Amino acid sequence: MGKIGGFFGRSALGPLNEQMIKVRETVEELPGLFDAVFAADAQALCASAAAIDRLEGQTDDIKDEIRNNLSRSFFSSVERSDVLSLVKVLDTIADRCSDLAKFAALRPTRIPEHLQPRIREIEQTVVKCVKSLAAAMGAIRELEERQALKHETPRIEEMLRSVALNEHLADRAEQAALEALFTCEKELDPVSVIFTLRLIEATGRVANAAENVSDGLRHLFCTR
Repeated sequence: MGKIGGFFGRSALGPLNEQMIKVRETVEELPGLFDAVFAADAQALCASAAAIDRLEGQTDDIKDEIRNNLSRSFFSSVERSDVLSLVKVLDTIADRCSDLAKFAALRPTRIPEHLQPRIREIEQTVVKCVKSLAAAMGAIRELEERQALKHETPRIEEMLRSVALNEHLADRAEQAALEALFTCEKELDPVSVIFTLRLIEATGRVANAAENVSDGLRHLFCTR
């Protein structure tokens, strides 16, 4: 099996970090999306969904560039197949953001005001989760370039634990939002209940994808 290292320059993390930055930018559009969701503003929803879709497309371009230029002739301690797997799960974060935005734009829906803070908490925790993941990947790249990664493994593991913690908090926020939804479901028509439920679940799935990337980074750089 081919192994890689130092592709696109000295650091194997260069293109992955570039992809991570674009994924983070995609996720950072979520607060604006939910502003439009809570306002039930169809025009703003469409604009936000278009912005997220554009960023997700740029993430796809980086993913394709990595796949197309990852030569089988490189050899190092990092398995080529593992890196390609990481590229795929990293792309999933942006994909789920895009899916969420497109779904939200389908049907501007009145969400009860007392439920909005619960949903906002999920969104905010998801953004924190992805930002902590981006910080970890940036640190890994820097340490790899300085050939100091082995000496700083505990620091990286701590940063990756922060991703897992935020994902757990997002799960708890999602559960709280669902419970709040079902206490006020009589205020909404059945379609709005189902729509809001799916919106909540789709938001939480972004954090789940981030944790999968964190697990992949841990496998590649903290267990070897």
